[in-house]
Amino acid sequence: MSSFFSDHLPSGLFISDADGKVIHVNERWCEMAGISAEEAKGEGWRKAIHPDDLDQLTQQWTAAVKSGQTFSSEHRFLWPDGREVWIEAEGYPIDSVELGKAAYFGTCTDITLRHQNEAQLRLYETLLSSNPDFAYVFNTDRRFIYANQSLLTMWGRTWQECSGKSLRELGYPEWHAAMHEREIDTVIGTAKPITGVPKTPQNPFMAANGQGATHNDGWQTDAYRYGGPLGRNREGR
Repeated sequence: MSSFFSDHLPSGLFISDADGKVIHVNERWCEMAGISAEEAKGEGWRKAIHPDDLDQLTQQWTAAVKSGQTFSSEHRFLWPDGREVWIEAEGYPIDSVELGKAAYFGTCTDITLRHQNEAQLRLYETLLSSNPDFAYVFNTDRRFIYANQSLLTMWGRTWQECSGKSLRELGYPEWHAAMHEREIDTVIGTAKPITGVPKTPQNPFMAANGQGATHNDGWQTDAYRYGGPLGRNREGR
C-alpha cells in the first residue's frame, strides 16, 4: 500500500504480517499512539498501549491472528505525559499478492470524546437522576447534553429525543429560549454561577416580560434556577 495514500487517510491504519507483527502504520495512527512508525513495527506498538488494557488486548489480537478471524477492540493509548486516547480498532484478515506478506489490515478511530461524554453522563446521572428538581446541562453551543428524569417527565420526552437539541428545537417559546441563552452566555463569559432572583411569592422566578415557564401543552411552571460552569471537553465545550 502506498505510504502517501495511507498517510492521508482520516483514520489510523495498521498492517501486520501473518504472525501479527506490525509492518506498517500511517501518520494518523502515530498521532493517536504518540510513537513513531518505526517504534510501532513488530511488537513495538505494545509500548503505546495503556498498561491496564495491554493484557486483554494482546489476548484478543493473538486469538484473532491464530484463528484468522476479524479483530475488534476498544482500548487506550497512553502517552508519556499521562494523556489517554481511547480508540476503536478493527482488523480484517487479507490475502493480497500486492501487499506481500501482510495478513491483517486494520483501522483505528479516536473515540476519546465519546468516552468522555459517557463518563460525564454517568456522573450527572449519579448526582441528579433522582433529584425532584429540574436539572439540566448545556454545552457551549447552547445544546442539551443532560436532562434529569424530573425534567424529561415534565417535557413528556425521552432523553434520546432531547440529546443534543437546542431550546427552540424542543419547543421553547422565543422569550424563554432567549432568556436561557443569555444565562448560558453569562456563565460562559464570566465562569461564574447565576441564580434566579425571586420576584413574588407566587412566582419565584419571572422572565423580563413577566411570564413563567410555558410548555408545549400550554401549562406553566415557576422555577427558582441556579446555574454554573462545568469543565470543558477536549473540543472546548
